[in-house]
Amino acid sequence: MFKIIPSRPWHCGYIARRVRTEHKAAIVSLGFDLHEQIAIAYRETLAPRTWLRDGKIVAVGGVCGGPCEPSGLLWLALSREAVAFPMACVREAKRQIEQAMHTRHELTANIVSGDKAALRFALYLGFEYDSAAMGMDRRAVYMRYRRLAMEAA
Repeated sequence: MFKIIPSRPWHCGYIARRVRTEHKAAIVSLGFDLHEQIAIAYRETLAPRTWLRDGKIVAVGGVCGGPCEPSGLLWLALSREAVAFPMACVREAKRQIEQAMHTRHELTANIVSGDKAALRFALYLGFEYDSAAMGMDRRAVYMRYRRLAMEAA
């Protein structure tokens, strides 16, 4: 359904102009510039990926952190067009998570409290609430995805 390619710096601006309305509103409500936040995540990601559908960019994301770190911060900016294909987004996100988990023990995700769709998406993908980090900042919901103990052995 999606073709995955290595991201280029200009993809950050492209996706920032086409990101889901709820995502943009949630980031702006915190006083952040969406394009700047995507560009920061892009620069902190070893291998950011762009999702294409019919040759058009519909998502950009990756995992922040070094290659030898046991955990990483997952980020994903989905366009308004991408949400028209929810199951394809789920399949591709799960595939990307599986790849990331080959070298990591856990992934984290920070979701702005006002973005209910992103929270449902993370829960559906298998993320759980990180109760240890919950009290830090009420503006964000902290999520964690861990490899099962049996898989890690």
